[in-house]
Amino acid sequence: MSLKMLDELPKIKITILTHTGVYPYDVNGPAIFLYNLFKGLITHFDTKIIYLTRKRMIMKYIINPIYEPLKAFKRLMESKVLIFNSPPIGLFSLILLLGWIARKRIIFIVHGGIFIEPKGICAIMWRSFLVKAIKITKSIVVTPSHHMAKILMQFFGIKSIVIHNGVDMKYIENIPQSYFSTKNNLIFVGHIRAIKGIHVLIKAIENLHRMGALCNLYLVGTGELEESLKDYVRKRRLSNIIHFLGSLNNKQTLSLVKAADIFILPSYWETFPLSLLEAMACGKPVVATNVGGISEIVKDRYNGILIPKGDHVALAKAIRFLLENSAYTKKLGEKAKKTIDKKFSLNIMIRKYLCLLTRVI
Repeated sequence: MSLKMLDELPKIKITILTHTGVYPYDVNGPAIFLYNLFKGLITHFDTKIIYLTRKRMIMKYIINPIYEPLKAFKRLMESKVLIFNSPPIGLFSLILLLGWIARKRIIFIVHGGIFIEPKGICAIMWRSFLVKAIKITKSIVVTPSHHMAKILMQFFGIKSIVIHNGVDMKYIENIPQSYFSTKNNLIFVGHIRAIKGIHVLIKAIENLHRMGALCNLYLVGTGELEESLKDYVRKRRLSNIIHFLGSLNNKQTLSLVKAADIFILPSYWETFPLSLLEAMACGKPVVATNVGGISEIVKDRYNGILIPKGDHVALAKAIRFLLENSAYTKKLGEKAKKTIDKKFSLNIMIRKYLCLLTRVI
């Protein structure tokens, strides 16, 4: 069925189930991805999101223990397509099987989550149950990177379709640039967690400071390592050059990214990071670790610089090189923006999801 034919029919109901946060209050990658996907689908379909986050479930399903669950169940039964947006929880598997029994078309989007970092025996058991449920229901699995697709096939025997994440270029271009009173400004955006490699980045900045290379690091985000890293920065007397900004909304974050000179992503693992796409869409030169799906976005020395994970020496060297070669750095930023516009725009992503849905329905 073509999109033109779909638009001429009564709008088909699609329900998205997710365990992510709620945009714009939560600005993590999956929440922003979900918001962008919803914007693209609602033009052609009767689209609704059911949030399965703890806060939402407490607010709605516990306060209204009969009405809200019945309303959600009714919506699920009326929908032709169910889209599951990971990271998943145990309830996902049960709803997945329910959707299969009710003969719904099922699409499961895997960003990583429990497939990459299961925490504890219970999480591993739920993952095993989820994998079985995906196979039993013959769900169409979508993932944003070829690297993640290989993991799903190699370790779980799950075939998947790759649809890269995309960002809204027009939205980003319309955000005004902020201002830093400092010079040589570096920025990181993400959770302050071990997997994000923030300790490696702070060590690199410390080394640069010792060598007399002047730069300032701004960290946007919160997480379990925030207080311990703040303590480390204070003890090392680096508070004047390393700044923890906490959690900001998406517009505030992008405004600061535009004002920065270099975007840094020192992660130990990434599937297909939206923060990186957004920074490149802002025309920023990027330094990122060569992990996960990052190499599908950044081509070393063409539109950014790739370094090994966990290597603070290589990171410091890359940062210093960019700070000392402004003309080259500017070109990297220009090529980064062109890369996003040509390959990873929101329009391209939505077009691919719409093509998938026309085949499914």
